[in-house]
This record gives sequence, structure tokens and C-alpha cells, in this order.
Amino acid sequence: MGTSKASRSYTDGREKIDSSDYIEFARKKTSDGYDAVVMGHVHKPEIVEAGSGLYVNCGDFFRNFSYVTLDNNGFQLNSLTF
Repeated sequence: MGTSKASRSYTDGREKIDSSDYIEFARKKTSDGYDAVVMGHVHKPEIVEAGSGLYVNCGDFFRNFSYVTLDNNGFQLNSLTF
């Protein structure tokens, strides 16, 4: 638990999370034939068109309570509300 908590503290301390490098990575992968690239490292929930596919970041389950589902309609970004 210590590592996750330390990582979360570091990420929370950043002013603005820039996901442009991750989106560029996804563009390269979709040009190689992938339909989507799914990540969660930057804790910023989003679904963005990336080339011919999608960049999907599920966000986090500690602050945004966000998660991603995939069904016949595609990816959906969701969050729990309490």
C-alpha cells in the first residue's frame, strides 16, 4: 500500500496532467492497426480520438472514482457517485 499511496500523493501534487505524450503513443499504435490503447497511469479519465482509434484512460478510483467499460457500443467512461 505504501507505494500506491506515495504514487498517488506525487500525482495529486501536479498542477495539470498533460496526457499529450500518451495520446501520441496511442496514435502510433492505432496506425499499427490497434483499435484502442487503454491506460490508467496519469489518473486523468478521458476517451480521446487518436489517429484511427482511441486513447482511453480509466482515470483513478481514489479521487474521481472513475472506470471504463467496453460493450457492443464501445468504450464508456463511468464514475461512481456516493
